[in-house]
Amino acid sequence: MNINGLSAPLRILHVDDDEEDFLIMRELLSDMKYTPVEVEWISDYHQALEVLLRNEHDLCLLDFYLGEHNGLELLKEAQNAGCYVPFVMLTVSNDRAIDLEAMQYGAHYYLVKSQLTSHELERTIRYSLERTRLLRITKELNGELEQRVEKRTQLLQEANQRLEDEIVERERVEQELRTLRNEREQETLSQISQNSKTRVTAQLLGLRSLQESEPNTFDLLVDRYSALIDLALEQRAYKVNHSVSQQLRDLAEQMGRLRLSPRDVVEIHNLVLGTKNKNITQARAESYIDEGRLLILELMGYMVSYYRNFSYGNEWRGSSEK
Repeated sequence: MNINGLSAPLRILHVDDDEEDFLIMRELLSDMKYTPVEVEWISDYHQALEVLLRNEHDLCLLDFYLGEHNGLELLKEAQNAGCYVPFVMLTVSNDRAIDLEAMQYGAHYYLVKSQLTSHELERTIRYSLERTRLLRITKELNGELEQRVEKRTQLLQEANQRLEDEIVERERVEQELRTLRNEREQETLSQISQNSKTRVTAQLLGLRSLQESEPNTFDLLVDRYSALIDLALEQRAYKVNHSVSQQLRDLAEQMGRLRLSPRDVVEIHNLVLGTKNKNITQARAESYIDEGRLLILELMGYMVSYYRNFSYGNEWRGSSEK
């Protein structure tokens, strides 16, 4: 292609079923001072379509009238089939409807043959080629942008996936740590309640656990402690006041009057949690464990306060049994 100083001649395809019109167009093209031109003329619709699909020309001057067909049909069929040669539509009359339809189908310009001059033709060709160049650059830039966006999107998706994997892994580790902590806590409480030395000492002193000596009373305390844990969870979750602390004080006094040992309290606590944590979700089980931890600490504190008000030697259950 040679336009605005480029070296190669401009390759133009002229599609027109009138040879006389072609000769006139060739004369106009030869008068272009700054742009050497190589023009090829084709009058047949199907042959023109075949040549256009090779995309070998820099521009196509397309006449509207092509025998049984018209230039708009050729323009549309060629572009739908992959032709990217720029088109300039030619016609014998200044028909606005044809002009608009040609632009809609992708023609760059619309020229009336009877009004055409060499200068206007050269300017139209130059503008058309420049427009084609800008469209090509825009398409390339858009393609590069889409590739960058696609790559960036992929990187973001990979980063998000890594983050999600890290979150899942962290939650898994935290869950394992919570489970391990709860298991150790339960194990420690079980050791307190099942300590062999404590049991031997109790047997030597003639003492038995509440569960062994008074199972019915033990069951009643289990039910009361179980209800308190549920009330404590509800109080914390729904911000209601069930006077849980006061009920714990009352329970501690009842346990004190019964002369319960820490082992008895731990046995009640373990039995309640063991019962509640069956066939429930892990989150619900952890809620019971967390709330139970606070409850037993508070209950033990109230019992310590209760026992401080009395003499262990005089009040300890089983002292009269020795």
